[in-house]
Amino acid sequence: MRQLPPMNALRIFEEVVKHLNFSHAAQSLCLTHGAVSRQIKLLEEYLGVQLFLRSPKGIELTSHGLEFANDMQIVFDQIEASTLKFRAKNIRTKLNIEAPPTWCNRILSPNLKNFLLTNKDYSFTVNYTQDAENTEVAVDTDIRIRFGLSPAHHCQSSLLLKEDYVMVASPQLFKDELAPNLQDYPLIHVLYNRKRLDTWQIWLKQNHYIDLSDSHCAIEFSTTEQVIQAAVAGYGIAIIDKPMIRNELNIGTLKTMIDTDIQSKYGYWIDIPFNKATLPKVQTFKFWLETLLT
Repeated sequence: MRQLPPMNALRIFEEVVKHLNFSHAAQSLCLTHGAVSRQIKLLEEYLGVQLFLRSPKGIELTSHGLEFANDMQIVFDQIEASTLKFRAKNIRTKLNIEAPPTWCNRILSPNLKNFLLTNKDYSFTVNYTQDAENTEVAVDTDIRIRFGLSPAHHCQSSLLLKEDYVMVASPQLFKDELAPNLQDYPLIHVLYNRKRLDTWQIWLKQNHYIDLSDSHCAIEFSTTEQVIQAAVAGYGIAIIDKPMIRNELNIGTLKTMIDTDIQSKYGYWIDIPFNKATLPKVQTFKFWLETLLT
């Protein structure tokens, strides 16, 4: 059997050497001053030498303590290197993502497999979030994708992309290839913070149409996904972010009514807690996301 000293005492000894202060070492280890002192005394009794000189001014290493500390530093470095080598092979890199549901379903999920092809050691937890304009990023979140008007101030925040609006309707509303008249069908709205987005007002004003948004028949939904499905089903006419409906436009379940795109004042923002902004896993995913959408 190996003649090894108490392992807990060794770990505490290393921390005391780092601080040369029992109280600071105790705070770093979430222990009491007394517990640290007892472990050092236990180690000294096991080795049969005094490791620290204690005085009213503080503590310092004895010659035996300095020699033992140098030896232990080499041992701990070897243990750490070996642990990291094997841990890196077997522990997947976990990312916690928050994003709006429609963005998750239509942008993130279809493309995530491409990221995983070149980053095989990653795993993900993806949570839906809505109406997060003025809320802080959850403590366990690495990256949040947020729909809104401006950057957040409580984290590292940057614009991912602005929405690119296009007016669409189901092919069943077109008559002899002519686009439906706006006044003949309900306008489909998406809600944001329980209020209609001003998408329709912006589009109608920029295209010199009469404002139908307040008085006209309307249908309201809480997510863009619901708006898309309602438009596909022929409920009415919608203005939707073009990247969100690329598939519907390609297969023909939605048709553009007017060949004019309008860039929205709203966009999608990447919010990263300050304490996670420099993590390699976060930087890798952020770079991939920005490259995907440019």
